[in-house]
Amino acid sequence: MICLAIKFSSDAKPPVEIKSIGLEEIFLSGKTLRTGLGEVKELADSINKFGLLHPIVLRPVKVGFELVSGNRRFEACSQLGWRYVPCLVVELNDREAFEVALTENIQRKTLNPIEEAKAFSMYATDFGWGGLSYLAKQIGKSPQYVSQRLKLLSLPSDILGKLEKSGITPSLLREITGLEDGVQRSIVEMAVNNNFSSRHVGRLVKKLKNSSNPFEFFPDVPPFRSGPDRHLLVANRLLKRCLMALKYALSEFDDAINDVEDEGKIRELLMKQRRNIHDQIGILLKSKKRLGTLLQEG
Repeated sequence: MICLAIKFSSDAKPPVEIKSIGLEEIFLSGKTLRTGLGEVKELADSINKFGLLHPIVLRPVKVGFELVSGNRRFEACSQLGWRYVPCLVVELNDREAFEVALTENIQRKTLNPIEEAKAFSMYATDFGWGGLSYLAKQIGKSPQYVSQRLKLLSLPSDILGKLEKSGITPSLLREITGLEDGVQRSIVEMAVNNNFSSRHVGRLVKKLKNSSNPFEFFPDVPPFRSGPDRHLLVANRLLKRCLMALKYALSEFDDAINDVEDEGKIRELLMKQRRNIHDQIGILLKSKKRLGTLLQEG
């Protein structure tokens, strides 16, 4: 059973009461912590059988009530066709409402690591409500926990999107932070496709940093290949990784060029470097095509 303790900044105890509120009076918060509610049918079936065991938390606003926590319960009750739902109505300011929602979601483990990291960043950076130590205290976690989550946001956005859908653990993500983007992509692709554990990825990263033997990084290279063919396969995979890195760099240059407002020397310099990357991609594509021909002939 989850016991949610609501903290307040002032010494005065705000009024707290459970009311039966009409669903049409409840409005969703603009500060959503989750990217999606997931499947709520099982929750709706449970509520239909046993009732709503944990009231939805609301705060009064100018018109009606704002949903603080219990989005999935609210959606489940809506699907059941309920007109009224028992709610815990609490006087909260914006920061307190965010803390309550974040604390409950962390306690119930309904946020994935990336969603937690984004919520922490919103709290500390976007809204400026407090530093990492203060936030950690408010949600009942250690500063190290908050800091490690925030480090995940240093990963490129396309990797973050893939990781959110794959269910990869935070410990696995920590293993690849700090690596080059192209290397991160290759490792993430291997981890997702092969269901690697964080320990497996950790060993792979360690080998990548300390060993010059490329076969250690590609466990899926067929062992029955002859020596020359194996080298061709590894070279082909290395070229693919390099191409991924260059294409990402090209997109970064495009973003940087779009951000340059004038047509001066900076834009000219960026355009020149972009052309160099584009030419290098063409060279690697030709090399990869030749390797593919050699492999087919082998």
